[in-house]
Amino acid sequence: MGNGSNIIDREGVPNTRRTESPRSADGRWRWFRADREDEAWASASRPEQRAWAEDARPREHNVVHTVWFLEEDNELFGTIAIVPDPLLPESKQLFHYRATKDELATIGLNRLRFGTIDEARLEERMLACASPIEALLFLINQLLEQYFRWMDAFELQLTRAKTEMRETNDGHLFEYIMDLRYMLLHWNAQVIPLKEIRYAAEETFRSRLAESEHFAVLGIRLERVRMLQNEYMAEIDSLMKLDDVTINYRANDIMKTLTVFTVFLTPMTALGAIWGMNFEYMPETDWRWGYFAALAVIFSTMGGIYWYLRKQGWTKNILESKKTGPRSGKGERGGRR
Repeated sequence: MGNGSNIIDREGVPNTRRTESPRSADGRWRWFRADREDEAWASASRPEQRAWAEDARPREHNVVHTVWFLEEDNELFGTIAIVPDPLLPESKQLFHYRATKDELATIGLNRLRFGTIDEARLEERMLACASPIEALLFLINQLLEQYFRWMDAFELQLTRAKTEMRETNDGHLFEYIMDLRYMLLHWNAQVIPLKEIRYAAEETFRSRLAESEHFAVLGIRLERVRMLQNEYMAEIDSLMKLDDVTINYRANDIMKTLTVFTVFLTPMTALGAIWGMNFEYMPETDWRWGYFAALAVIFSTMGGIYWYLRKQGWTKNILESKKTGPRSGKGERGGRR
């Protein structure tokens, strides 16, 4: 199936990791694979393999390169950098690839996670492909399967946000929605290099992919990804707008409450200020029943203001209990004919 060898890594430490060059099921192309960059460089048998492995060594970001003008010698190569945990940038998984007409070269396949297929089955299916570029596209399709699993978990978190929006909508919900938005942007960023590979493959191997099932499936899956991205982003935008409306409503409610209480307490404040002045001649202060008369004036004035505010309906949402939601009883619906 392949060759195993003792490789000396960059630190001078021997390791026995796998480097293989299995052939496809029909024998038309070869798959050169290694688990690490040092292994690939040390075990490369041809100058172009070694040059590619040397170029991939320091690379830690997404790269896609094409050679499209050499007809039979066209090639597609680059690096996929996947960060599965948005909170752990150091969890980055690097995968280097190179596809020509008769060879697929990969480094770091063991670092990737696949949702529904084990490594042995993946290798078998890739070697059954008709060409190296189709094997690479099959691999990309399997990477997208893991993305769909991430999206399933994301949908559960989004559902939780919608439930809290309906039931509580406290001050922490906005931060939670912003975290969801960041997570969605992160997952979208993970798919961008896969989309680029799809277009680069068509650019480089157009004739070979004209009837390729893996190429067609990849296009459909990327459309599915785009649909999920658009729908989830629209839901997040709706939650943010709803939260903004709720905040404005609560702010208006608070201002209304403060205004009503200010008007309600104005007589007490005004009359208290008048009778609190320190003039020498204030005949009311010498009245026997002055204190009780002042209280009567204050409370009667406050009562009159309260009656007027209530008559106008301005105290309804303040001094009365609020309904928790729309009525949905069967009796109400059943009474309609």
